[in-house]
Order: sequence, then structure tokens, then C-alpha cells
Amino acid sequence: MPQRQRRFWFSALWKRCVIAVRRIVRLEDTPHRIALGSAIGTLIAWLPLFGIQLVLTMIVARLCRANVLASLPWVFITNPLTIVPFYWAHYRLGLWLMPGVEPVSWERFVAVLSGPPAREGVSWLGGLWYRLVDGFVLLGEVFLPTTVGTAVIGIPVAWLVYRWIYWQVARLQERRQRRLAARRDHEGGAPRGS
Repeated sequence: MPQRQRRFWFSALWKRCVIAVRRIVRLEDTPHRIALGSAIGTLIAWLPLFGIQLVLTMIVARLCRANVLASLPWVFITNPLTIVPFYWAHYRLGLWLMPGVEPVSWERFVAVLSGPPAREGVSWLGGLWYRLVDGFVLLGEVFLPTTVGTAVIGIPVAWLVYRWIYWQVARLQERRQRRLAARRDHEGGAPRGS
């Protein structure tokens, strides 16, 4: 079997992640702005706002004067493969941290998703309206604990990403400066015009 077929699916994903981080680190900006953009992207990626995370990341990065390009790849931490386990863990952590909040039962969740409840004297369209309202109420009951769990996980992770990216960018820019200085010194010692 060829080597390409033996690789696991996540090796290609890992390679893309490494390439994305390398591109972030090589951006032309200050280490602080690049690291801040990365931290903002990481924090917003954890928030339970699937669908608007990309736009929200760009807005927050712009408002904080962070590097917008550095913030974008981090949003894809939450994708269709990772969203359910991440948000479930955040929700459970939020429930644990908020002892007065009752967890949403699976039966209630299925009842809201299965269809509009039969209500006397309510048309099909009215039933749909009640289903939407019940869905938003359910979403509100899940949103607060998930956001609390997200903050507990997301803030330390964003801080770690900030520190790591700052170190990587500063190290790369220092190496660039040394190479540039060595090149100038080398070119400065050679006779001109020869």
C-alpha cells in the first residue's frame, strides 16, 4: 500500500494547522498585535455563537487594534466535527459551576425539535411559531451555562495562545533582524563596483 494511503486523515489536518500557524507567525506586524489577534480568534472560537464567529472575530480584532488576519484561522477550531464535543463539555462545565441551573432534559430537547405541539385552535403556522419560541427558550437555557463553561476554558487557552504566538513571532523577527544585519555587514565589507 502506498505511503499516501496509509496516512491517517488527521495527519493532513495537522499539516494544515501547522501551515496556518507558520503563516500567522510570519505576518508583518508587531508580536503583540499578531499574538492579540490569535488570542481573540481563539477565545471567540470557543464561544457558542456558531455561524457568526468569523465576522465577530474580525470586528473584535479591529476594535482591539489586533491583527485581523492572525485572528481568522483560529475560529476554525470549532467546526462541524468538533462543535458537539466542545459545546457539550462547555455546557456540562457551566452547569457544574452554576448549581442553581437545571439541565435541559433530552426529552424536552427532542420534543422541541420533533414538531409543533398540538394546541387547540392553533393553525399550522401558529404551531410553527410556538415551536420557534420554544426553540429560542431552549437555546437561552443552554446558552448561559455554555457561555460560562466557555469562559472558564477559553480565557486560559486564549492566554496560552497569546504567550506562545508572541514568543514565536518575537523569535522569528529577531532571527530576521540578525540575518539582515549580517547581510548588511557582509555587503558593507566588500569593495563597491567590483
